[in-house]
Amino acid sequence: MTQIENEQIKQLTNQVENLNSSVEQIKTALLGNEYNKDGGLVDRQKVIEIKLAEHEGWIQKFKWIGTIGIGAAALIEFIYQFTNIFSAIFPHLKK
Repeated sequence: MTQIENEQIKQLTNQVENLNSSVEQIKTALLGNEYNKDGGLVDRQKVIEIKLAEHEGWIQKFKWIGTIGIGAAALIEFIYQFTNIFSAIFPHLKK
């Protein structure tokens, strides 16, 4: 082999090693490694999805509580207005 070919092989070898190193860093960032037990970005995403599901459950509960509260307030207002109308129509029934 010529010196140019040897130099090109060395350059390609360095590029492959750099790519392997970059891929390993990306893999470590995504999946974690045996030294840090955080699990990487994939594990963090799973934790976030679980927390999101929990929060969505709470939001649904608050929606139901709000709906029931508004319904109860509307019912109380209806009863109040009905008693006012009823007492205006039948004033002799007042105590």
